[in-house]
This record gives sequence, structure tokens and C-alpha cells, in this order.
Amino acid sequence: MDFREETRQLAEIQRQLTKEDPALARLLATGRPAASADFVIVLGAMLASFAGGLLSLLLGALVSSAVMLVSGVILVAVVPAVLATWRFRWYR
Repeated sequence: MDFREETRQLAEIQRQLTKEDPALARLLATGRPAASADFVIVLGAMLASFAGGLLSLLLGALVSSAVMLVSGVILVAVVPAVLATWRFRWYR
């Protein structure tokens, strides 16, 4: 088999793999998996919780409210940790 024939066969195998399993083709081509929709949703929820918690901490400090400070700490620390634990425990 000459070089051109081997190159053509490898290109055909790559096209078939990309058609049949795009996620595997991406992993083999780049060395990293594609981000799943669940991962993006969990990441967005973590960022939203963190931002809301910081806002609650700021407002709690401004009005000297212990309830808002505690809720801010929960939103900043606990909720993202729970989401991350849930994500990595159930999807690995």
C-alpha cells in the first residue's frame, strides 16, 4: 500500500468516526472532552449562587442583618459545594 492510499483510508476512517461519534472524535483530536449541557447548567447555577451570595453578604453587612449574612455564606460556600459534589458523584 502506498502513502496516498493509507492517507485516504485514514481520512475515511476519521470521517466515519466523526459521523458516528462526534464526542469521541473531538476527544481524540483535541485531548479533552466536549462540555455537556448538564455541566454548563451546573456551572451556571454555581456562578449564580455565588453572585447572589455575595450580594446577600454585602446587603447583610450594610444593614447589619445576621439572617442575610448567614444566607450569603450558604449561597457562597454551601450551594456551590453541594452542586459540585452532586455533579461529580452522579456523572462520573
